[in-house]
Amino acid sequence: MKSSAALVISGTPPIRLQIEERARTYGKDEDTKRQEKEETIRKWQREWEDTVEVGQWTKRLIPNVATWTNRKHGNVDYYLTQMLSGHGCFAAYLHKFALIESDICWYCQERDDAAHTFLHCIRWTRERTIVETAIGETLSTENITNTMIDSKEGWDVISQMAKGIISKKEEEERTRKRQLQGQE
Repeated sequence: MKSSAALVISGTPPIRLQIEERARTYGKDEDTKRQEKEETIRKWQREWEDTVEVGQWTKRLIPNVATWTNRKHGNVDYYLTQMLSGHGCFAAYLHKFALIESDICWYCQERDDAAHTFLHCIRWTRERTIVETAIGETLSTENITNTMIDSKEGWDVISQMAKGIISKKEEEERTRKRQLQGQE
């Protein structure tokens, strides 16, 4: 079975695993329910690890579903979903659906995906520097979600970066579309 990146991001186990858990816990005591919940998370983790076709960016950011789903703070919003899934205003993603002509970044001529946007693109150096100053280290795929999980402040600074970058990218994409429509 495949495990969807969207389910991992939202912290929602696949419905099949939830149904199996409910069947095993019906009428049982709280300790049994807790143990079965842990078993559901273990099964979900195995499925997530076995998923190879889709969600590779998300899997790099969220390798452990238990750590992600058991966090004590933070809500995933529209902007974080785009950052964590790689689905959004990224040239590589838009190009895959023939919504734009190229997968090349509008700012630095590299392939534009979520990793490029949040970790490498020169256009977003200021936003990245704010995060890196706050967390005391260079932002990487290995520390994005750890920073978010470790503290509410870390969550907030990453969330603010995602919102700022995605909002600006979407506005600039709308401007670019209007300019192209004016040329026709």
